[in-house]
Amino acid sequence: MDIHKGYDFDDVLLLPRASSVNSRNDVDLSVDLGKGLKLRIPIIVSPMKGIVSPELITAISDLGGIGILHRFHKTYNEFKQDVDKIARKGLRFGLSTGLDGYNHADLLFDYSPDIICIDVANGYLDSVLRKCEEVANFISHHQLNTLLMVGNVVTQEGMKNFDKAGADLVRVGIGGGGLCSTRNVTGIGCPQLTAIDNCKVNHRQLRNGLIPSHNCKVISDGGIRSSGDIVKALAFGADAVMIGSLFGHAKEASNNGIIYGMASRKLQEEYYHGPIKSIEGIEKSIEKNTTVLDIVSELEWGIRSACTYLNCSNIKDIQTGISCTTVGDNPIKELML
Repeated sequence: MDIHKGYDFDDVLLLPRASSVNSRNDVDLSVDLGKGLKLRIPIIVSPMKGIVSPELITAISDLGGIGILHRFHKTYNEFKQDVDKIARKGLRFGLSTGLDGYNHADLLFDYSPDIICIDVANGYLDSVLRKCEEVANFISHHQLNTLLMVGNVVTQEGMKNFDKAGADLVRVGIGGGGLCSTRNVTGIGCPQLTAIDNCKVNHRQLRNGLIPSHNCKVISDGGIRSSGDIVKALAFGADAVMIGSLFGHAKEASNNGIIYGMASRKLQEEYYHGPIKSIEGIEKSIEKNTTVLDIVSELEWGIRSACTYLNCSNIKDIQTGISCTTVGDNPIKELML
């Protein structure tokens, strides 16, 4: 068994350096995810029931990010009503489906989402790879502009398999979400920053032929609690971050003060109506005391402030050329641009 030390958000700080980026206003936080989808901020709202809603997707889209509608509706008509609310506004949005969920052809042709997400937690299943290949081939055959998002993985092997299967965006992270208990229940997972580092494309991987030319994007999924966590995820190689429970506090979120994981007992009882399987999520009470605008503003200006410390005028600067030194057991990441 190979045993390696992994690093999570709380294990790492970024070292400041002399900076010519003198104003937060001079920082460009836009990210190009491909096929014409350029976000003004690198934030994607996770497809979680009780959090993402048409109102929240509208708010995050207006602010330059994007939200993905969850797949846990009671009926297709209920799902269609939510999508119609979003689509008629001409917003950027994503739709999610499971392995046996809504037909991807219907979703793509009827609604033309910017992202279609195969929303399955275990990206190492053969069935998920086959579904990825099926949807990717459909998108390619019909020359659609929709990006294909899949996940979740934490290793180079997992990333390589999805890359070969035709994915555009890969959710990286297992067990790190605020409402996820997979690590406790299964013993499976990887500290988030190490997971990102495992999956990002770097020159060593390209030289060794480990990453094909498709070059899908890394979406850091899970554990984001603050703007500092976003900066660290970007510094380790993420192209954007996916955030769930943090947005549960927003008034636009579709909960009544209780949020829960998508593998929790509560979700399984509400949606599947069958025997309870492995419970890998929790539920908790929260206070809905803010708005999407306030949450995003705080995150955005925190990232901008970090860039003035790091001499970075855009996200690409943050992602480029990281070296690592350690002090005792505490790693310190220094940007070497």
